[in-house]
Amino acid sequence: MAERLRQRVLEDGVSVGAGLVRLTSFFNHQVDAKMMQACGQELASVFRDAKVTKVLTAPTSGLLAAYPVAIELGVDFVYTRDGVMPKTWAGEEHAAVEICSRTKQKSSTHYVLKAAITAEDRVLVVDDVLSTGGTAAALVQLAQAAGAEVVGVAALLEKSFEQGRGAVDHALPGVKVATLVDIPRLADPLTSDDVVCVDNTLAAALP
Repeated sequence: MAERLRQRVLEDGVSVGAGLVRLTSFFNHQVDAKMMQACGQELASVFRDAKVTKVLTAPTSGLLAAYPVAIELGVDFVYTRDGVMPKTWAGEEHAAVEICSRTKQKSSTHYVLKAAITAEDRVLVVDDVLSTGGTAAALVQLAQAAGAEVVGVAALLEKSFEQGRGAVDHALPGVKVATLVDIPRLADPLTSDDVVCVDNTLAAALP
């Protein structure tokens, strides 16, 4: 299914400058649901033996990746609440972290209840795209602030030219990272050399 995702990126992805790719026809606006379900299953298989108890993501685009991964792993997923903390959370213990969204061109505080992510949890952080790694690294920090152990970071797409794995490794050295499709360089138009499937054999073998 990674190959199908790769083909859709090649066919429908549009470079819009500043390191951004428009994928609105199948990925982050209109969604190819069957493909996303299959991609989630493939991504989850890398972490089958990691004893994941919770999947953590950030809205909105992260939801489309986190849901099928969580279903395949048979665990709950938790999404952060951003902006103003919900009034219904008044008096509840929570953790918070600042996340900067490049596509939205703003920063916002993301919250998670400590009742949702606990010290007993083994958390898999999931996002739609791993680019600079800022969101993934912040989610790692958020899970740790809630007392959980982070066992991996996963994303459907990666833009390795932005070195997101470095930011994730800085947040949690040695953490397992897996993605399905990588854009190692950004050209206009994208060619077959610019969009490649990722071999997760080594990642899957890590404890």
